[in-house]
Amino acid sequence: MSDQEVTLKRCLSIWWLMMWRGILGGWVAGGVAGFMWTLIIGNLQGAGLAGLIAGVVWGIYVIRMALCKKYSDFRIALVK
Repeated sequence: MSDQEVTLKRCLSIWWLMMWRGILGGWVAGGVAGFMWTLIIGNLQGAGLAGLIAGVVWGIYVIRMALCKKYSDFRIALVK
């Protein structure tokens, strides 16, 4: 396996994937979790915490997506 140069274009590709998927998906997941908490439990006390947990779980999933994605001229590999 050959190492690739870390260029601005490659960094921006990874950053863009993580940011737009992380922010948009975290926003949706957090909103749905908070809404479901309020709907099921009936109060707003834990809605923020439910949204936070959903956002963190989604963020971990986004990192996995970034690691599995094959970009146009490179991919991210975890090497021992």
